[in-house]
Amino acid sequence: MAFLGGGNDEYRIQAGELNQTHIGANFGIQYGGAVVYGSLGAVRLYPTHAELVIAGDPSNQIRAELTQDLFFSHHQIENQIVRSLEELNNRSL
Repeated sequence: MAFLGGGNDEYRIQAGELNQTHIGANFGIQYGGAVVYGSLGAVRLYPTHAELVIAGDPSNQIRAELTQDLFFSHHQIENQIVRSLEELNNRSL
């Protein structure tokens, strides 16, 4: 990710749409006037917000609005596999 939201290898997910498949993935988020990058260690969803934990630092929680965008890279190995499978599926249709 060159810069948040600007890379063509990125896709965005709103904090309220996170689930267990995002755990361990590298992400970026605008938080506290800075851009924070890390691996998602845990997520807790509440009716009003989401609490994100960066892997390796459970004491440092990020509180995000449910509509706030997180940016993930397509170029992580898991995402490369999923994209390849989607492309193969689309070709066979």
